[in-house]
Amino acid sequence: MRRREIAVSRRYGEMGMHIWSEFKNAILPWLLAAAVVAFLIAEHRRTTTALLDANTRLAHAVEEQGKALDGVRGLLASQGYTLPPLSKPQ
Repeated sequence: MRRREIAVSRRYGEMGMHIWSEFKNAILPWLLAAAVVAFLIAEHRRTTTALLDANTRLAHAVEEQGKALDGVRGLLASQGYTLPPLSKPQ
């Protein structure tokens, strides 16, 4: 069997076309895959940081609400009122 050769302009030369083909078929897909993986890692880190920050803010808000509720219970207790305990954790 004869191998078909693509006619290439002398300006590029056969070696130049060979290097481009090797780059396009062997190296470029790996570079693109590495870029996608790097992007996914960066997005994962960004979203994880955002979630941890939101969780911290929520924990602080819950703690402040608990302190406020304790203050209300104390105020009502000083006036002779009592609040029943919560039946279920909410």
